[in-house]
Amino acid sequence: MAAVGFCGEWIIFTCDKKLVAVHASESRDVFVFNCSSADKQPNNGKDATNSDGGTCEETGSDKVLAFAVAPSGKLLALTDDTKRLVLFHCEPSWRCVSTRWVVRRCTSLVFSQAEDELLVADKSGDVYSFSVEEPQKEGELKMGHLSMLLDVVRNRRLLSP
Repeated sequence: MAAVGFCGEWIIFTCDKKLVAVHASESRDVFVFNCSSADKQPNNGKDATNSDGGTCEETGSDKVLAFAVAPSGKLLALTDDTKRLVLFHCEPSWRCVSTRWVVRRCTSLVFSQAEDELLVADKSGDVYSFSVEEPQKEGELKMGHLSMLLDVVRNRRLLSP
């Protein structure tokens, strides 16, 4: 599945396993992130087991499932079907801030208005909060739902003067 978006002055698009960013107004190098060559989840010496007690190797194909851009346009997060959550800082230049792992494949990502939190919805209906300020901290379960969440929207409360 392909997607298109904007991150500040960058035009972003995904195609299969890659996220590509092209600067809209300046002649800058194209940024390409290939999920196939990204960090793999450490095994920690344990094999995953299925309900029958046998080992199961649940590997994805590294396809990009979703991405989100922070309100300022300076941060971007993506998730792939290998259960990888990658956070980037895109200004003044692209750099990977963190690679974290989620429990299940994600369907939607959204940054908080303050850009200190990233909400991640997964295919089982759970929503996790990941800290942007502490990029190595694990996600915290915020809420659950009985079916798949296809999108998450965070409303900003507007106060009357």
